Amino acid sequence: MSIGSTKRKWEEKLKNVEELASCYKRRPLCSSYKPKLSNPLQPSSVWKLFYRQTHAFNFAKTCKEDVHVFALEKCDGNNQRLYLVTTYTELWFYYCKHETKLKHCYEIIPETAVCKLYFDLEFYKPTNQGAIANQMVADLIKVTF
Repeated sequence: MSIGSTKRKWEEKLKNVEELASCYKRRPLCSSYKPKLSNPLQPSSVWKLFYRQTHAFNFAKTCKEDVHVFALEKCDGNNQRLYLVTTYTELWFYYCKHETKLKHCYEIIPETAVCKLYFDLEFYKPTNQGAIANQMVADLIKVTF
């Protein structure tokens, strides 16, 4: 596969992603979220913290709602984590308001769960001045797929 054809495919994928992003901004997937306390007709909210990951997963299995387990890292330097069980919507609602407190928050994927692989590509520009970001991404896609 030539560099030109890889570049065209990459540009086409990028255009599709940008179109989808624009579409979702105009018509979000879910309406604005309001916690249950503000409206008793809303579905019940789940927000429960655990000190042990196994306890969080055991609780999540008992919930009727589509809940997930998230790890919250404390920023006090002792590397202790809390495990939060909640829905994506609930987490996003509070994350937007308390971003600094929830900064070190990530989802824990259960051991046998089906999931997608995401790459978080970063490089330090001052020490990689000759690097071409788009080409690096294209190369990664080429060797991955």
